[in-house]
Formats: sequence, C-alpha cells, structure tokens
Amino acid sequence: MEHLDRKIRRKLLFDMIRIRHVEDRIDAEYLNDQMRTPVHLSIGQEAIAVGACSVARRDDVISSNHRSHGHYLAKGGDLKAMIAELHCRSTGCSKGYGGSMHLIDVSVGHYGSSSIVGGGIPIGTGYALSFALKGEDRVSLVFLGDGASEEGVFYESVSFAVLKRLPVVYILENNGLAICTPLAERQAGPSIFHTAYPRNLLPACRINGNDAEAVRTAVGKAVSRARQGAGPSFIECMTYRIPGHSGCAAQDPQGYRDPAEIALWKGKCPVRAYRRKLLSLGVVSEAELFAFEEETHAEVYDAFAFARQSPLPAPTDAQGVVYCADSAKEMKHAVYGETYYTVPEGKRREIGWIAAQREALLQALEMDPSVFLMGQGIDDPFAIFGVTKGLRDIFGVTRVFDIPLAEAALTGIAVGAAQMGMRPVYFHNRPDFLYLCLDQLGNHAAKWAYLFAGQVSVPLVVWSCIGRGWAGAGAQHSQAPQAVFTHIPGMKVVMPSTCFDAKGLLLAAIQDNNPVVFIDHRHNFKNREHVPEAPYIVPLGKGVIRRQGRDITIVATSHLVQDACSAAEELALQGIEAEVIDPRTLKPLDEELILESVKKTGRLVVADTGWRTSGFAAEVAALAAEKAFSFLKAPVQRITAPDTPAPAGHTLEEGFYVGKQDIVISVLFACEKGDAS
Repeated sequence: MEHLDRKIRRKLLFDMIRIRHVEDRIDAEYLNDQMRTPVHLSIGQEAIAVGACSVARRDDVISSNHRSHGHYLAKGGDLKAMIAELHCRSTGCSKGYGGSMHLIDVSVGHYGSSSIVGGGIPIGTGYALSFALKGEDRVSLVFLGDGASEEGVFYESVSFAVLKRLPVVYILENNGLAICTPLAERQAGPSIFHTAYPRNLLPACRINGNDAEAVRTAVGKAVSRARQGAGPSFIECMTYRIPGHSGCAAQDPQGYRDPAEIALWKGKCPVRAYRRKLLSLGVVSEAELFAFEEETHAEVYDAFAFARQSPLPAPTDAQGVVYCADSAKEMKHAVYGETYYTVPEGKRREIGWIAAQREALLQALEMDPSVFLMGQGIDDPFAIFGVTKGLRDIFGVTRVFDIPLAEAALTGIAVGAAQMGMRPVYFHNRPDFLYLCLDQLGNHAAKWAYLFAGQVSVPLVVWSCIGRGWAGAGAQHSQAPQAVFTHIPGMKVVMPSTCFDAKGLLLAAIQDNNPVVFIDHRHNFKNREHVPEAPYIVPLGKGVIRRQGRDITIVATSHLVQDACSAAEELALQGIEAEVIDPRTLKPLDEELILESVKKTGRLVVADTGWRTSGFAAEVAALAAEKAFSFLKAPVQRITAPDTPAPAGHTLEEGFYVGKQDIVISVLFACEKGDAS
C-alpha cells in the first residue's frame, strides 16, 4: 500500500468527516418539508468517494449517479450550491431544476449526475473518449453501484473502453443492495469483478471500500495507468450504506435488512475507524478533531441558512433551458438561408444526395477539429450508403471510426464526448436501432441542458436513414420513428427533402449545440440538383414554401415533399392551386410559416412518412385546430402510414405506403368539403 504522509491522511479523514456531517444534517432536516426532492444518502460509503477523488486532479472528471452527495463534495463541489439545490432554490448548483440526484460543478470536473441506473457509465466513458481523441492528459472516474453493474451499458462501455484503451477508471461501490434486493438474489458468482472482463485486458481488483487509504492506493494506480495510455481499470469496493435507499432514516423502516447486519456494519463505520487509526498514530489530535468538527458544523449550518434564505425559482421559469444557445463558432464562408436556390445556369453545379451529404461531412471535419464520425460500417465498402466514403483515409481512424454493435452504450459515450466539447456524428444505417438508444437520447442527451440550467451542452448528431427502398425490408427495417423523437423536449429532429438542404441542414445540425436526430430517406437518394460547393447552413427550425398556392396548404415531410409538389402540379390542371410547405425541421417546428399559409388558404392536408396515431401529421393538425380554427373551411386531412407495422411483401407494400395519388385524393376531398360548407 502507498505510504501516505501526514498531510494526505489528515485530508482524507477531514473530507470524510465533512461529508458525514453534511449528510447527517440532511438526514435530520429532511422531514421539515424544506427539501422537496428525493435524497439518497451515502452514509457509510464516504471512504470510496474521498479515497478515489483524492488522486484526481481538478481537471479530471467524474461521472456520478443518484447517490452523488459524497462524490460531489469529495471532488470539491460547492457545498452551499449543493444544499441550495436540495432545497430547489435558484442559487442551487442546477438552479433548482435538478434536485439532489442531479448535481453539477463543472469548475471541479463534476459534469452532472444521472438518476438513471447505469446511465452515467457510458457518459463517463465518453468523457475518456474525448480525452483520448484530443490527446489530453486527463482521466475519467466512473462511479457505479452493484445494481448498475447489471445493466447492459456497463459491459458495452467497458468493452469499448478496453478496445480503445481509454483513460477511465470504473469504481464499483458494492453495498450489496439494489434498492432493497440483496446481491445474492440478483447475481451469480462470488464477486462482480470476476465477471467484469478478462483480467489480461482489464486490470481489476476487489478491495475494502471502507478503507480510504486502500481506495486511494487502488484508484491511484489505475489513474496512473490511465494517464500512461494503458487503458481502463475496474475496482470493486466492498461497502455498506447505513440508511435506506432514499429519504431520511426515519422514513425507511429498513425491514428488508436484518438489524444485526446493520449493527455489524455500523461497527465498521469508515469514518470512526479511520479516526481511531489516525489518533492512535498521532497524525491528528482530539483537540484538532474537535476544532475541525466545530468548523464543519458551522459551515454546514451556514449552507442550510444560505439555502433557506435563497429565492425559489418563479413558476414562470418552469420552462428553463430546453435548448442551449446556438454555436458561437461560425463556419468559415457560411452562406445562410436560401441564397443559392436561384442561380444563373452557367454557375449551377448539380450533384446527388449522397455526394451533398458527404461534402457536408468533409467540410465539417475540415473546419472543426472537434467533429468526429462514428458508426457501424462507417468505413466498409458501402460506407453508410456512400455518405462517409473515403473520409477515414483523409482524416484518420481517430476521427472516422467503426464501432461495436452496442447502440445504447455508444450513444451515451457520444453524449459524454459531446459534453467535453467534441461534436460527434453517430451513424445508424437504419432507424430501427434508434429505439436501442432511447435511454441515452431521451433521458440524458435531451435533458442535460434543462437539468443543469444550460451549464452543459450536448452537441450531438445522430444520423439515420429510413429504409423503404430495400425490397421486402419488412416491419423491423422500414420504420419511420420521427414522431418518437419530436415528443422528447430538448431534442431537435430534422428531415431534409432536397440535396441543397441535405448538405445545409447537416452542417447546421453539426454546428448546433443541442442533440439532433437527422433522418434521411432512401427515396431521396435518387435526387440531383444544384448544391453550392462552399459550406453553408440552412437554419434549423425554419421551414420553406416549395410551391405558392391560394386554395389549400399541403405540409409534407421528407420524400413526400416531392410527391406533394407533383400532386400540386396535377391539381393545378383542375383549377386548384396548392401551397406546399416543407418544415425541414420537425422540432422545433416553424409554426408561423404553417399558420400563415393555413390562414391564407383555409384548408390543410398533412403528409408524413410516419404512422397516424400521435404522429407528426397529428401534431400539425392539432396546431391548425388550436391556432387557426376559425380560418379552416374544411376538416384537416392526414396522409400517413396506417397504424400497422410495415409488411415485407411487395404487393402488401402497395397498400401500406402513401404517395402522390393519396395527396391528390385528400386535396380533392378537402376542397369538395370546403365548397359544400
């Protein structure tokens, strides 16, 4: 074991005492109804947080969980801001939006804790990926409980960290309980670290988590190894939490544990044991301890007083920071809006959809070193339909790389890298697999800005392609799940319909400071049109009128925009002038553009590639009903896929997918209804 000098030992003890005093006070005050947020106390586990963080530098980062008070304080987090957050005050570290389970202090390397079991594991791994990509001498410490070790993302994250030799240390706080279920009823085998990963690839050890010096020694070796580029380590710390899972001790009868077991572990209290040890060694005196405890009691009292005197956020502030501000880094020679839609014939440059997107990625990689591409098959002969073809040869394997089939963890890893200032573009050949990413996209990426009051952004693009176009792709490879993501606050959803927008929207999405789900459609791959060579962006959240009209509004998405324009030309021969609107960004939606058109025409047809119930078409219909009802001359018509999975047989597909003729029929119906009224 490492020989520790007097100064280090004193700090270990004092930090443990401080954390214990803080949580004892939280425990005592919780029932007074001032802290209206769930709390999860770590009393009995202080040695792990203190021992581990004692070897971390200020610029090293930690990934924590719902039981994060000890980690936050051990890393140097602001006590007053923490207690104010527990009181949901505007002076809290998350301005009252996060509560006890979502603490943050980026100044000391605590970038936000997750209350989703296992959710922070891939994010912390992503921190390490960013350090490796940037060549920074920094390390990520990932704290997890024994329950989190059962989540699939744990094994996926560790596997990727080993593969890429990432500077990350996984610190398992094994208190033997997942809420109230004992470890023996959840896992086979004598120890988690025995099953974590092969020892020759992932150094692992099992230690006494109640011994701060043992924790410091083990984590110190792992951190040193990580800094030397040797990759990750796994440390299982055996410990025990004295309180129940959540709330104060008085709220939890702890009927699921034997009182003798609790008494046994109280006798192993890491704070009292280390106190006795240092007193016996003469490292600290009773007088010094008394003085420090008096000082700490006063500090904790002041923190509680500060919290209670701080203002509560106003109810009108409930919306908070849903989206972070746009990027301050403006691209070189950027051209905004529709500048290049109309150009002289001699200056036109027509290219295909795939070429336009590849050019966007090439220019993004050239202009911003923080951009990197990852995805399964990104460098194979098909190269994501050709979108990423040759980019690895140009930019190298550190910026364009293939990944394992671990969608959930890899999404979280991308989220973590994005929080550290990188701009990942994560490619999925098929949107069906986006369902595997929902935890990290919906619970983490989209909520991080809100939970932490805009202190951390997640500039992540998740690119996918709807698969209609493969003959017989069927129910699991022909899905159009865009409405799922429009339902998530904090997420942006993009569906281009032209080659011009395919490039400009992709560059805008990469530059945006928020998570963006970017959905292509294979039916668009055949398109060719004018696309400027210089980099430009099409702003997110701005729709466009593809065809002017006076009689009816058609709002269409993706390849259905072309069908709508074609239908409008046919309808014009019958004397009906349809206005076609392409929202381009489904969320945030350009409501003003749609409403202005509906108020002008009085009729609305919505065509979307997704399903009918609770789909994007339903959202646009509701928008018209809520904000333009008095202008409507006929019921809104929706053209969508039926509420069934997609069939595989080609004759069945003919009865499933919608297109130009469906739009024509719906417009004629709407106009007839309007005339009848």
